[in-house]
Amino acid sequence: MADQSVQAPVFTPSQVTQEEEMREVAIIQQVEWYFSRQNLIADFFLKRQMNDELWVSLATIIDFPKMLNLNVTQKDEAHLAHLLSTRSQIIEVDSTNRFIRPIWAVRSTLQLKGVPTNVSAVAIHGFLESIADARCPLGFISTRTCTCPCGVWFSIRLKELELLQARSMGSHLMAPLLLPK
Repeated sequence: MADQSVQAPVFTPSQVTQEEEMREVAIIQQVEWYFSRQNLIADFFLKRQMNDELWVSLATIIDFPKMLNLNVTQKDEAHLAHLLSTRSQIIEVDSTNRFIRPIWAVRSTLQLKGVPTNVSAVAIHGFLESIADARCPLGFISTRTCTCPCGVWFSIRLKELELLQARSMGSHLMAPLLLPK
């Protein structure tokens, strides 16, 4: 992600008061709202701050008005990284503790292009299920198809965690499905 030679900021937790705990919860909820799908539909500014892998610098987030209203400043960057990495279920913090992104940032769509027209969605689902294992059973949410002159395109929405396994299987595993019988 970022330059790995840069020392990651370190935060040392201390005893927090109930008031500080409530503030920390509010901060986490605010950052989680920024990265919610509901907010990102319309938050063009935040989307422009994201790189190709959806990482955004904590410095950028800290400068948002609502974060300033919660008395978060740039000197709180390490504390914010610690809060998000230990207490948020939907925010991922990079190894430098300087960038964050939503955990769902990994695309949840597997696209197969140029599939011969005689291969059905049922056959593709069956093949993917046959190469899945107990550690990662595949769950299909929906499948869309589009026929073009070069074949059929399948766009298969997988449950997000399962997509990682499907991607790691590699396209070469699709060869038996695509070969004519």
